[in-house]
Amino acid sequence: MKKDEDERRRKELEESLKKYEEQQEAKRLKCQAEYDAVAEEYKSYYSMDIEVKGIFARSRLAKETVPVLNIYDEIKLRKEPKNQYDPCAVKVMHERIHLGYVPAEDSQFITNLIDHKAIKKVVVKFSGVHQLYPWDKPDPYLTLTLYYTLDGLEEKEPDNS
Repeated sequence: MKKDEDERRRKELEESLKKYEEQQEAKRLKCQAEYDAVAEEYKSYYSMDIEVKGIFARSRLAKETVPVLNIYDEIKLRKEPKNQYDPCAVKVMHERIHLGYVPAEDSQFITNLIDHKAIKKVVVKFSGVHQLYPWDKPDPYLTLTLYYTLDGLEEKEPDNS
């Protein structure tokens, strides 16, 4: 009797796992199709991927928001010229939530794009949480894709707003 019950539970778990994996794969394919559609729409522009930094130091709300972001969520990049560590720092924002920063090595270039209104679209490429072991602290991650133009970048005066 016990053996039959164990076998039934094992089968239920296998079915449940299979269903979960199918749902995850469907979700991944849907996200990939959405991302590909945006990439197609903006294919005439330059693009770059940015791994958002400093999420670990943000608010609890920011850490909870990052893993559930998707390609349709509006992401804004805001200059932070009074940043004590980097006068070219660029904040990554969703609604009014400060999610993190553009990497320091990219901040001057991104600031220049912002000044010249050259960024055409910012989309979420990947978001989620790394957690290798259950006892590890969850580590949210966010990668963005920027679509931008270089047209007129040299001739225009920067927008100092």
